[in-house]
Amino acid sequence: MTEENYQLDKFFIFNRKFEGKSEELDYLKLLYFYPSEVPFNDQMMQIGIAEALTGFTTTFGNDMICDSLFTDQSKYVFIEPEPGYWMGCCVKSLSSIHLAQQQNNNNGIFFGGNAGNSGNAGSILSEQPIQDFSVYSDHYNLPYLLIKSKLWSSYFTFKTFHGKFEDVFQKAILNNYCNTNENQHTLQNSTLQQNNNLQNNNLQEDKENKSELQLKGLINYNENALNGLRYQLSFFFDIYWKNHLQFQSFNIFNLLNGLQFLPIQTNSFLIIQTFMNRLFQFTLQNWTLNLINNTLQSTVVNNTTTLQQPKIIGGLFFYENYLIFNGNVTHEDCKIISDHLFLLLDDKLKKVNVTQQLTLQQGLINSYGTYLTGLIEENKFIAPKVYINNRECQVVVFKYQKIVLFLIVDHYNQQQSNLDNNKGNSSCEDVVIYNYYSKLREWMNGELNGLNKHVSEAINRITNFDDAYKYIYFNQMNLAIKSSILTNSLTNTMKEALQMVCHLHTQIKQSKDGLKDVIVRNRKDSWIVGKYFAEREFFIIFDQKNYSLLEVHEQTQRITKLFFATSSKQ
Repeated sequence: MTEENYQLDKFFIFNRKFEGKSEELDYLKLLYFYPSEVPFNDQMMQIGIAEALTGFTTTFGNDMICDSLFTDQSKYVFIEPEPGYWMGCCVKSLSSIHLAQQQNNNNGIFFGGNAGNSGNAGSILSEQPIQDFSVYSDHYNLPYLLIKSKLWSSYFTFKTFHGKFEDVFQKAILNNYCNTNENQHTLQNSTLQQNNNLQNNNLQEDKENKSELQLKGLINYNENALNGLRYQLSFFFDIYWKNHLQFQSFNIFNLLNGLQFLPIQTNSFLIIQTFMNRLFQFTLQNWTLNLINNTLQSTVVNNTTTLQQPKIIGGLFFYENYLIFNGNVTHEDCKIISDHLFLLLDDKLKKVNVTQQLTLQQGLINSYGTYLTGLIEENKFIAPKVYINNRECQVVVFKYQKIVLFLIVDHYNQQQSNLDNNKGNSSCEDVVIYNYYSKLREWMNGELNGLNKHVSEAINRITNFDDAYKYIYFNQMNLAIKSSILTNSLTNTMKEALQMVCHLHTQIKQSKDGLKDVIVRNRKDSWIVGKYFAEREFFIIFDQKNYSLLEVHEQTQRITKLFFATSSKQ
């Protein structure tokens, strides 16, 4: 049997509150559409379909929302991440032959729904008996929850790096209003210099103009602010979906969306924790800025103005893409930030790795780290913004051999500051940034030189669980995931087994009867076992076709004890 491949066909965002009163202004509700090459009339038609599907169930006076539509070749899923803001995507089959169809509905169209916006799946609205739509999967068809998890993941990533949709819109309104008033004040100041006698009249006129702008110019502000929101959406999602077009590789790992931790011994972990705590307290000592005769000087004198230095408020410590330490950042934010930046910085990481390999081949040891974001050049600081607990920060990424640090920095400066000492127009903030990150790099190089060797030696001492067993372990409390299955070389048998694991995960999570253990046998005669206890999930796949149910149960008990006994020692 050939596997059906799927790819993102359309993605869109809309909000009906922005649509105009006339039909000509109906287009204002469309905020983003991918791909942009789709004719505008077709874009609006897709929005109309989404509005009809998500809105028609409200006429029945209940909380059910139709949030999906499945046809033979296309699958639509919708979410409402913020009140009024709808996101939708269409995933289309790349094959002209539908390999499998839902039983007794060969030519049907399926409508799925969920109660409210909690993300929990609902039922199929069809002539067939109501069943659990969350596990809908006709053989190799893409499960509903996987598509929906991809939509939520795209929203949470945008929210982390740009803020909520409504916050971006309101900020655009404020910036537009301030820019208008600033231009108005500039014109008034020029008039005041020419005739001081008109000062009182001009100030009164300024107040009247402000009131008039607030009352009559709000529509113009909203339209300009909408363009600002559209720009932010295009800037982010154009790049995001180019990296996430293919859906055929989606499986239980995407649904769990966990973090891969590197298990090390307690002493090694405490050494890394101590380093990170010292990093959070790093400041430039006895260093101030003094502005004398319009020239910046670094001095240590009294009665000078000390500018605020950047403050590292959180950080992540990775070793070979495995997380070891997470400081002052939630596991959810840690997952989003690391996944997104590892993907965007992939080319830079490859270049740095090649440089390090060439250095080692020449018999040299590279003891200097590299900023991947932050002070990437001697005269340029560029770091992406993130929103941690509604606090605007920046992420500075530093790589030292196999160690990658993500530093969450509270900054007072703009996202990009240019140092131009030759022209003599550098700002105080630029000098603070340059000196701070230069000294920070020197300090980290000295500390990480010994720490990298220690971590490498500690990893070699780790006793691994027997990877001969095909297992998946997931801890919901800290998003830790561990598996012996290599996702880059999956066979068709293993892909089908992972589809079944998706079903078991859903059934266990949504069971109202407190389901703890599930054992099933799929069409390939493989046994799949699912266990749930204390917010932890453990799945085991047995390829032995001649196993009986009793033998599977006994093997499961033995492997479970062995796995947790090994993990507790690390």
